[in-house]
Amino acid sequence: MKRFYSLLAVLALLCGCAAAPAASPAPEEPEAAVPLTESLRAPAHYTFEAASETGVSRVSVDAAVHIPDAASAGILAAEPALFSGEEVRAFAERHEGDAPWRHALSWEPYCGEGLEEQALTGSLEGNTSYRLWLTAGDPAVSRLSIVCSYWLDETGRISYTPTLEYSCGESAAPGGLLPLNEDGGADGCAINAAQAELYAQSEVDALREGFTLARAGQLDRIAAKGRKYGLLFTREIGGIPVNPDAAHGVNDGGRFVSGTEVISVTVDDAGVCSLSYENPMQVGEVLEESAALLPFDEIAAIFEAVALLDIQPLEAAAAPEENILRVEEIRFGYMAVLQADGSYQYRPVWDFYGSYWPVYEGGAPAPDSLWEPVFTIDAVDGTVIDRWRGY
Repeated sequence: MKRFYSLLAVLALLCGCAAAPAASPAPEEPEAAVPLTESLRAPAHYTFEAASETGVSRVSVDAAVHIPDAASAGILAAEPALFSGEEVRAFAERHEGDAPWRHALSWEPYCGEGLEEQALTGSLEGNTSYRLWLTAGDPAVSRLSIVCSYWLDETGRISYTPTLEYSCGESAAPGGLLPLNEDGGADGCAINAAQAELYAQSEVDALREGFTLARAGQLDRIAAKGRKYGLLFTREIGGIPVNPDAAHGVNDGGRFVSGTEVISVTVDDAGVCSLSYENPMQVGEVLEESAALLPFDEIAAIFEAVALLDIQPLEAAAAPEENILRVEEIRFGYMAVLQADGSYQYRPVWDFYGSYWPVYEGGAPAPDSLWEPVFTIDAVDGTVIDRWRGY
């Protein structure tokens, strides 16, 4: 065989040309990642109507469908976390003003102490409270405060929502958010929405990395002592946000279940008025890098088959005049889902946002400010998730 190839080379030289090298196969091009916006095959808008025979119970969907700009969604371990004394101390130092921080109950100067431990009694026997309450300013008038707290049960598990709050004399956690006015701002505020977001994002970034704005609007003037901006921030994982939930903390038969990790911020012309950080979580190992996701039409089929059945029992049990579930937005994102063994996983889900507010005789319809997941479906296996139970 070697002699044959040598003879070919000699003939090539005699013919005045060099032997052409054998062509090597071209390397295969890696397949381009298909973005979720294409692979999930979801429409930009989805509508659906269903009603019971009486017409009292109805499901009404007229919703934009939102999918983040990412190529895939995985499954990750998640673990409820606590606030450390060092973290609270750094937060207090960031907000140190002309008036020094003092312990609210003793009025003693704050010297960087951590959370105080206190065993609970009575019906809360077996739980231990950890709390730090700081205040600054004149106690006779509205003043600054920082409150950090959580409870642990006798096994060391969290038994009450860990919360860190900073406030300039008002509630730190905004409730329902109203739409911005026709000028794209909050009534009575001189700063615009973009400036308010910069104030809030700076505060959030100093506290935690990896959080993104999930929703913004203006607050009711009664609840917030005048109109202000309200902004909700949630964790973002690989370009996919953890979907916000108005409940923020849930309970399953007396057992604490971690709710959505959310940082709520209110802002007015002077800057940040309040901040509330609830349910801190830690992102753990990647359990599945790219999960196989159900296409949107299968998710929609599950919703259409179950949504009316989910609310209709109330019609017989409580006899409302109206029993309507409304959906105005549908969002793909993550949720920290409780597992059977007590652990948590960040799993991709579809959240149907809107309002469910049954109306009884003499009652009022749902306020426009309500905005929460009224239906949640696991994007991997199609399980319908009860957000109040966390699974």
